[in-house]
Amino acid sequence: MPPRVTVAFILFSTPRSCSAGAAFGFRRRTFSKTRRFTEASSVADASPSSPVTALAEKAANLSLPPSFVEARRCDLTAAIESVFKACQVTRLVQPSGDDDGDIALKKKDSSPVTIGDFGAQAVALRTLHDYYPDDMFISEESSDALTGDEGLCGRVLEAVNHPRGVCSQISDRFDIIRSIDYGQGLNCSDASAKSNRVWALDPIDGTKGFLRGRLRGGQYCIALALLEDGEPVVAVLGCPNLPTMNSTAMPNGHWPDEELEVDGADERLFSSLRGTLFVAAKGSGCYEVPLCEIEDWLGGRISVGQTSWTRLEVTNSDGSIAADQGRFCLGVERGFSDPAGTVVAIASMICGPKGIFTDKDGVRDIKNSLRIDGQAKYGLLARGQGEYFLRLPKKGYNDWIWDVASGYLVLEEAGGSLTDVMGNK
Repeated sequence: MPPRVTVAFILFSTPRSCSAGAAFGFRRRTFSKTRRFTEASSVADASPSSPVTALAEKAANLSLPPSFVEARRCDLTAAIESVFKACQVTRLVQPSGDDDGDIALKKKDSSPVTIGDFGAQAVALRTLHDYYPDDMFISEESSDALTGDEGLCGRVLEAVNHPRGVCSQISDRFDIIRSIDYGQGLNCSDASAKSNRVWALDPIDGTKGFLRGRLRGGQYCIALALLEDGEPVVAVLGCPNLPTMNSTAMPNGHWPDEELEVDGADERLFSSLRGTLFVAAKGSGCYEVPLCEIEDWLGGRISVGQTSWTRLEVTNSDGSIAADQGRFCLGVERGFSDPAGTVVAIASMICGPKGIFTDKDGVRDIKNSLRIDGQAKYGLLARGQGEYFLRLPKKGYNDWIWDVASGYLVLEEAGGSLTDVMGNK
């Protein structure tokens, strides 16, 4: 079974040097921007027509922030391409509103899984495996539901080869099953089982937000992390519906008219107002780039140097925002994200009674809060659009490594902290 996260943890997004963090049991740590990578990429020498050579060429043609060191260029390029392709698949099959378009199934634990989950996992892992066949891959889904169901397999195949998407290199249902099951790395016996490089993927983190519908504010993300010797070193969060930094829209609301007018209006799937990537590398910072620019880069519409990157930092602890004014990032469904009301109780301790209200149904809630699904919450914290995120244990539910690894590195590299409830990292 994949590694599980079994401890409670609190995300507090003020910088690690913030003394306020210690008041809530967080370790005092100093954020360093001078660490650099020394590890070499696992990309091997290859023939001129091999995937490895193609990756090297793409990496050379992608303008990355200068703080991303050269040793990570191929890893970052592969991660960005993989997540972008998955974003395309999910963007094309996500329902617009309440109707799920008959794309949802139920897993054995009763949680939903969709055509988008299978398609996103297939294209992301196929891309990564072509570049790094000796690495290990672990991911949330398996092909069990597709085996023996040609109709369902065919629908996934159509999704990954949509005319408006990037060519997935997946040609038939056997390719679909094989590509999805690259993510069952812990069950394999080949060379990858001994690799110290492990890619952890959640193909759709926030499936209920995905099913809630694009135009109704349903948020989700594709979360990918590369771990070396158990530590996240590269992370990408692809958030197809999250407003970019060019937009003034709220991330959890219905789309405004000006965005509806430009959505899908040209050859691009993503506009400059909606859809973004959060990209982090250990010791090199966290950045954001609009998905439309990655789409233009992969489509050959922009050249080297035309990709814009914004370095992200969490809310400054200079006193401009008091601890009791901090914003809480919460899951949409209170029954899942805070079934016992513990998060509200902690918020009451931080913000005081005036920070809590009772809604029309008689349920206590946090005034200064933002509710969205998935690890996109980490991106909001990294942007400085929120200060707190608490995710506490729930009976009968386990968090897996793909639920945490990407968001952890995004937050840490933006200057925030992730700890358990005792303040331990």
